[in-house]
Amino acid sequence: MKIIFLSLLLSSSTLFSEEILVNRILANVNDHPITAQEVQMLLQPIQIELMKQYHPQSKEYQKQLENSRKRIIEELINNELIIQEFSKRGGEIPEHIIDQEIKKQIRQIHGDNFESFYRQLEKEGISRQQFRENMKRRFIVSIAQSTLARSVSNPTITQKTLKEQYAIHKTKLRNREKDTIRYRRIFIPKEKPSKAKEEKETKQITTNENEENQIIEPKPIPPLSPEEILEKLKENPEKFNELAKQYSSDAFAEKGGEWPLTKRFDLNLKFSNLLFEAPLHQIIGPIKEFKGTSIIQVLEKNITPPPPLNEETSQKLKALINREKLAKAREEWIQEMRSKAFIRYPSEK
Repeated sequence: MKIIFLSLLLSSSTLFSEEILVNRILANVNDHPITAQEVQMLLQPIQIELMKQYHPQSKEYQKQLENSRKRIIEELINNELIIQEFSKRGGEIPEHIIDQEIKKQIRQIHGDNFESFYRQLEKEGISRQQFRENMKRRFIVSIAQSTLARSVSNPTITQKTLKEQYAIHKTKLRNREKDTIRYRRIFIPKEKPSKAKEEKETKQITTNENEENQIIEPKPIPPLSPEEILEKLKENPEKFNELAKQYSSDAFAEKGGEWPLTKRFDLNLKFSNLLFEAPLHQIIGPIKEFKGTSIIQVLEKNITPPPPLNEETSQKLKALINREKLAKAREEWIQEMRSKAFIRYPSEK
């Protein structure tokens, strides 16, 4: 955790430094450069997480990485516009405030061992002045967004407005942790690939966090492809139980593929969203996974109802309303600044 947090404070990255042969300019904002080094610093923790989900040589990994890179460039452009606007309006941050913020951030990483932190800076090739400037820029953005938040927040929302907004947002206030689901699954594992091929496999949906313990050896009978099984189920959905026992390598195959009642958050996020959005008893699939293919039938869904409109819910609803107002106001503010700014992307020439 310390490593990831530190990477957000520093202005360069060593873990993936081989990717940045030259500190290229990726964008210009009114002649202020956005560099590859800045982007890579913010991309590093995202890159680490993506490597846990996808093989680095896979198309999906490259796609997700590129999308993240583009989002970071745009966010850095937005931040630069905010800093320039702050300066134009005569904004200043007293140096002692920056000193306090620096100490606060360092203590989160190294406690009171400031020398240890500065040694780490030196290893990264970052001067204390560079670090200070980065902290100052981050602080300006934070202040600007806090000021905007105060200007759009409305602590005196009427009861009528609350009721109207409750009708719109009540599903967002649900406690999703208590949602449960029961489903059947037929799992067809991939053919055993060669080691070289296996290393290049793309990780896709994993249905359960304990997937390693949920798969058994393939059935020793003439196999059917997932598509062939799906065709049989379309002809006769009642055969799910029988086909699961015959062809599935799921841990619950002998029970007709039927899983016990499972909590939403015990499932992979993508998989749980897919299941909870599916109509009851509809056959879903084939679903491509890291180790094979699944065909699913949802048998039961227990959705936690929205909470009543009481004092606690009202406070949560007010916070939600203010967050949405802030997001809208920030987007409008950024777009207004962008319309007046000169933004170029030299790397796209």
